[in-house]
Amino acid sequence: MTRSGAQPEILIGCPVIEREWVIERWLEHVGAATSLAGVAADVLLLGPTRDLTFVRGREVARRIGIRLIEVDSGEEVGSGNRGGLGAWRVWNERRLIHMVWLRNQLLGAVRELGPRFFLSLDSDVLLHEMSLAYMLETCSTFDFAAVGGKTNMTPRGEDVPNCAWIEESGRLARRSAASVSRVDVLMAIKLMTPAAYMIDYEFDSRGEDVGWSIACARNGLGLGWDGRSTSEHVMAKDV
Repeated sequence: MTRSGAQPEILIGCPVIEREWVIERWLEHVGAATSLAGVAADVLLLGPTRDLTFVRGREVARRIGIRLIEVDSGEEVGSGNRGGLGAWRVWNERRLIHMVWLRNQLLGAVRELGPRFFLSLDSDVLLHEMSLAYMLETCSTFDFAAVGGKTNMTPRGEDVPNCAWIEESGRLARRSAASVSRVDVLMAIKLMTPAAYMIDYEFDSRGEDVGWSIACARNGLGLGWDGRSTSEHVMAKDV
């Protein structure tokens, strides 16, 4: 781990590989959101640090004044997905197991740093400038261990909430909700308190976020969702 300085108030991060095409915009959106929220935040990226994502990320972080903390995942550069939206969205058991491993590597680094909050923000989500402020407000007002946010999935421009309810059949019901709601599952945007980031990801055939959310419930942790702002979910380079 490469780091220096004091313990961060908020840590923002995700696993990354071959995201040089979006990392500049991702960091700029993070910087705007933390500025409007009035909080000090560091960025934590997990991945093969020789990847161009990190090269570009270092340049941008220096320019906009964000402290970048790097964690090497030990993976080989070139294992990412450059085949466009269709190839990128192919999920199978092997990839889900790998994502659980990556997410737990990331959480291990977060626990070592011990921030007041950890914002798990997928590398293809451009955070709305008000989203962090709203999630922090919701987290302090309600008894939630973690709070998620809403996204606008391109290129169709449809609102796709990164949350779900689990029906009796086991199916995930993803739908719009009131501005602030209690939910069963959080996905690509998760503002975690320490109680939440101490929960490991677990394998689930519906996705590693589902496994983590179920583990939170098993440990008595409530999950919330704030839909007052809509972030942009850029699914692949070609969109």
